[in-house]
Amino acid sequence: MFKKLNTVAQDLYEVELLKAKVEHREPIIVGFFILQYAKLRMLELYYNFFDKFCDVNKFEELEMDTDSLYIALAEEDLYDCILPEKRKEWNEMRASDCTDKFKADAVCNFFPRTCCAEHIKHDKREPGLFKEEFRCTEMLCLCSKTYCCYDEKTDKIKFSSKGLNKRTIEESGEGALVKYRRVLDETVNEKSTNRGFKTMKHSVVTYEQTKKGLSYFYPKRKVQADGIHTKPLDL
Repeated sequence: MFKKLNTVAQDLYEVELLKAKVEHREPIIVGFFILQYAKLRMLELYYNFFDKFCDVNKFEELEMDTDSLYIALAEEDLYDCILPEKRKEWNEMRASDCTDKFKADAVCNFFPRTCCAEHIKHDKREPGLFKEEFRCTEMLCLCSKTYCCYDEKTDKIKFSSKGLNKRTIEESGEGALVKYRRVLDETVNEKSTNRGFKTMKHSVVTYEQTKKGLSYFYPKRKVQADGIHTKPLDL
């Protein structure tokens, strides 16, 4: 099916066509259930571990994505957040971890094992287990996939900026941490410029796109007066 005609040179043309019929053979239901099972796994972790075993005053959820959870701890290690009266039960569950039959489940197996070098190496690639991705002393969460982590001990920064060029933020002079903190503290939007290449009429050209990069507005939950804590929407 004809779409358009471009003139390349004298007596030379480029014809662009479209398919009259497009067959979509990928099962959409598979993608749907992958995302739903990821949400289910997060609920299993929260209700079967944090809610059941941990002291609610020693942890607070910061941000969650499809396959990741950032959480603030009042202790140096997650094990220290377990209630004293629940540690015996948790340790008894962990006593049978050192076996080749170990696998992630919905009840108790949420984290990689620390029993031996062989199983530590194996669990790094075991699906369904929650591995530590980054440890920091400060985290600024603006919205989904837009956050900045800073570790004071190692002076390392890890940040995500959905829809923005990370290099532009890194080379802005102030750095990512200052920008994210200003958005959160002053409730202002930070503009950012994406630069790149694209093709136009058989030529490669550069482009610049200035957009509202970092926004303080968060529509998925009700932001409280302190500008940090949130509550569920009244739906």
